[in-house]
Amino acid sequence: MRKLFNLPFLRDESGSASVEMAIWFPMYLALIGSVVDLSLGLHQMSTAWDVARDVTRKVAVGEFTSAEGEQYASDRFPGATISIDQSNPQDVVFTMSVTPDLLMWDFSYVKDFAQINVDYIMRSETSPDDVGFVS
Repeated sequence: MRKLFNLPFLRDESGSASVEMAIWFPMYLALIGSVVDLSLGLHQMSTAWDVARDVTRKVAVGEFTSAEGEQYASDRFPGATISIDQSNPQDVVFTMSVTPDLLMWDFSYVKDFAQINVDYIMRSETSPDDVGFVS
């Protein structure tokens, strides 16, 4: 019986690394893809906060009007929903909602990556002329 199952390919281990790679490679690829997509999502979230801070600051000091601020933000994030509210003359309220652009995965099941929502409020700054100072 032993001679019957003593075939040469049963002792040959030259293809074992190929089998292991075929099993593990898709898992490593998925892990690397997830890390890249997570990094892209975090970068877009950070950039959204930077744009919100910059626009709100420029509107608060009078460098931009609300329309110019919305245009600046929409140039950085095409397709985003952007609004700047100055109904209270002392505050500038910037609101932006962006759908992140990812490479491979849909992270919609992760609450923070389904939609990037930014709300930024800054106190308006008045010029010295507005308060009666003489320069």
